[in-house]
Amino acid sequence: MKQESNNHTSQIQQYDVVIIGAGPAGLAAACRLAQLRKDNPISICVLEKSNTIGGHIISGALFETRALDELFPDWQQTDCPVTTAITDTTTHWLISEKHALPLPQSVTQQTLDTHSCYVISLGLFCRWLAKQALQLNVDIFTGVSIDTIIYGTHPICDKKKLIH
Repeated sequence: MKQESNNHTSQIQQYDVVIIGAGPAGLAAACRLAQLRKDNPISICVLEKSNTIGGHIISGALFETRALDELFPDWQQTDCPVTTAITDTTTHWLISEKHALPLPQSVTQQTLDTHSCYVISLGLFCRWLAKQALQLNVDIFTGVSIDTIIYGTHPICDKKKLIH
């Protein structure tokens, strides 16, 4: 990564892997690569457009934990913000603004199975994932906007350099 400014000297940092976006997928990918690199160290960085991790992720989500169980088997013993388990669900057919009919579970069970699911804040979850990535020696840069990705050889950019 090369940063240029009129008042500052340039700085170049090279990475084997650059992940664009510090959402759940980008951070999980960075964490998994970092876990796999123990025998063959590689440098990994994540670039995020927002000034803070989770700053652009304001929604909640219904979260199924199988992937998290594989990525961090001990996540329940940490400060992971996955704490609100779904204990019961009902589905209603809205027939007007004021009336709804409950649908039997036999109709919705296959498509809306919420067994072992949680309701989470994606922003808080991304902040937690970022903390895990940092502990795995992944570099995270916030406030970075990517306009162009250059593949191949270029006078100021090759496969391991990102120009910003």
